[in-house]
Amino acid sequence: MLRHTSVGGQSITPPLSSLFPIALESLYWIEMYKLGSATRPDKPALALHGPWSEDGRMPPWSGDYHWNINMQMTYWPIYAGNRLNFGEAVYSMMDSARPRLRELCREFLERDGEFLFHATDIDANPTYDWASGQFEFNGLSWVAHHYWLHWKYSQDKQFLAKRCLPVMKEAVRAYLGELQAGPDGLLHLPWGFSPEYAGRSKNYWGPDCTCDLAFIRFLCESLLEGHRVLAASDPESTRWEETLRRLAPYPRGEDGLMVRADLPYHTSHRHASHLIPLFPLKILRWDNGEERQLIERSMLNWVYEGHGEWVGFSLAWGACLAANTGRPELARTLLHDYAHRFITENTFHMQGPQHGCDMSVHGTYALTLEAGFGAAAAIQEMLLQSHGGLLRVFAAVPPAWPEAVFENLRAEGAFRVSALRRKGKTLWVRVASEVGGPCRVKTDFDTSDLKAHSSSGAKSFRREGDAVVFDTARGEEFWMAPAGLEKPPLLAPVKGRPEQDHFFGVKKDSRW
Repeated sequence: MLRHTSVGGQSITPPLSSLFPIALESLYWIEMYKLGSATRPDKPALALHGPWSEDGRMPPWSGDYHWNINMQMTYWPIYAGNRLNFGEAVYSMMDSARPRLRELCREFLERDGEFLFHATDIDANPTYDWASGQFEFNGLSWVAHHYWLHWKYSQDKQFLAKRCLPVMKEAVRAYLGELQAGPDGLLHLPWGFSPEYAGRSKNYWGPDCTCDLAFIRFLCESLLEGHRVLAASDPESTRWEETLRRLAPYPRGEDGLMVRADLPYHTSHRHASHLIPLFPLKILRWDNGEERQLIERSMLNWVYEGHGEWVGFSLAWGACLAANTGRPELARTLLHDYAHRFITENTFHMQGPQHGCDMSVHGTYALTLEAGFGAAAAIQEMLLQSHGGLLRVFAAVPPAWPEAVFENLRAEGAFRVSALRRKGKTLWVRVASEVGGPCRVKTDFDTSDLKAHSSSGAKSFRREGDAVVFDTARGEEFWMAPAGLEKPPLLAPVKGRPEQDHFFGVKKDSRW
């Protein structure tokens, strides 16, 4: 992630303390190593524990697949991390399971569509789990979001047509069959379960779960967009459009988004399911002025209720939320808390906090993998965001990181992006366009003297508000910088001080 930098032949090697904290950089690459160690495109999808267990024992939950955050978070970093092929393990698993998912939808919901239980075996058959949680509605919809991310980051139209849209259609079909018109004329979901929250009521079931309404919106909007991209028609598009017009709004109160229409978020909890519209779906966006007040209240309330019932994945998810809601320092703090307090010396996540710090009521009762991958995804979100057709370079980098470099992170639109930050300012950005098309970029550059170049010479661009827009050809690469930088910098690995290598692990003096 970090790179040693040379600009105009002059070496720039700032102290590592002024770059990424060495713990987070080390953690990022260890998580990438774990991902590569535990999954391959042609191998089984990575379950709760992967190939690791404690002392050779059967792992908790028999090492099954949990589809209400664990599996999804595990694969969050493959998109910006430019490891799209790793997702094939999940897509192949779901594609093979679809006949069974249709049977389960008919047996359980008595409706057409496809339904994925909370906890399953490798063939998507339900496994034993706590009764209420097993029947959450949103598992397949959340997996469908990963199909959609693969399309957005790859721009593979064949994948979109043959694999992504068919799964999304069946996931939303089950939802739409449950919607009912209320006295207000709007469509409501009369029952649902928001993972895994019941608050003080201890009632897990109720109407209009925010997460379910968000998934319905995401699926309908994305299905319509996908068919527009393919210039294809679908007889069900009228229903998707009508659903979007009439779907009930997210339930909200004075503290922002509620969990359900009958349940505010009023206690700490490990699962931020009511904030799913913010992340990972990014339907509610910080850069939308009309939505910012709702987002602000929701985030403040989440912070206010605190970390008493959080586990490691709560901090990783929280860092992603913070990075997307104008809170880079909170994102940094949560990642440090995770790296220093919620993992063991070998970087494995054991649910609760380590070293007796009492940050959570949860104990260290089980190894699961998703939190570390979520932390890696949060680091990516701080460096580069690309939703809504806009590349945001160093989108949520805190002042504590005045110097940073990344190379070949992937963005939506099939762009590969590299960038250099020095003394708190972006110095240079390079974009490689794999399929062509317009590329909208937002940086902290002063665009009044911005210069852009490609292999053929000066690169033209236009301004749209605080973004610059480039028309790109397939395979084209260009770079941009404020006037004065005449050639792109050379990037090479950082060489840290020996005592800062191998941050994790038990040290010779046995101190942690």
